[in-house]
Amino acid sequence: MPKGKVLIVDDEPMITTLISTVLENEGYDIQACNSPEDGLKAVVNDKPDLLLLDIGMPKIDGYEFCRRLKEKGDLDEIVVVFLSGKTAEEDAGRSFEMGASTYIRKPFANSSLIEIVNLTMASLGH
Repeated sequence: MPKGKVLIVDDEPMITTLISTVLENEGYDIQACNSPEDGLKAVVNDKPDLLLLDIGMPKIDGYEFCRRLKEKGDLDEIVVVFLSGKTAEEDAGRSFEMGASTYIRKPFANSSLIEIVNLTMASLGH
């Protein structure tokens, strides 16, 4: 039985493939999208427990994605963890203002990703 549902939204296929592989090996049910538009559809259709969301995407960045997600009342309970290659501290601060549970800076160690996902899912009762 899967540990929980995780949706990964990142415009870099290499990142979504890496994260998917790592988390599937940990027993999570994974869905990955490489466009924010597909990600928004997946959130509505599949209602994941956890959303790993890239900040720097074209057209709809992670902040706008999160804003749209929070507008949909029945989806605002989905836990969001932002991913970003940016090093600016203001991105981390803005992530929390947007309602993110935490912020992961790319590149990250697989062990750190697993630890954050496991702790987040445990807090949700998974």
